[in-house]
Amino acid sequence: MSHALNKSHLDGDAALNYVDKKKALWILSVLWPATPLVGLYLVSETGWSIWYGLVLILWYLIIPALDFVFGQDYSNPPESAVEKLEKVHIIACFSTLRCQYTSPR
Repeated sequence: MSHALNKSHLDGDAALNYVDKKKALWILSVLWPATPLVGLYLVSETGWSIWYGLVLILWYLIIPALDFVFGQDYSNPPESAVEKLEKVHIIACFSTLRCQYTSPR
């Protein structure tokens, strides 16, 4: 019984002390929906129609290549920190949706 209490205490400490090493990459979740607009901007600036396919190039060429190069990520947060991270994720999702729906059309 004491082992279970000690383990849950350690998990709580891990949640409090957990720092996401990839926090700087969170901005990509906001920039990702802007990829079609970036493609349109690049077409208008360069005149190259290949940029119309920027989203497809990213999704089907660049992201799988990066996934292959970097491999599996073993730096997952402890289970006790997941609830706090989910709250941050929800805030990021709602802010992204707000940007999409309030953008000029």
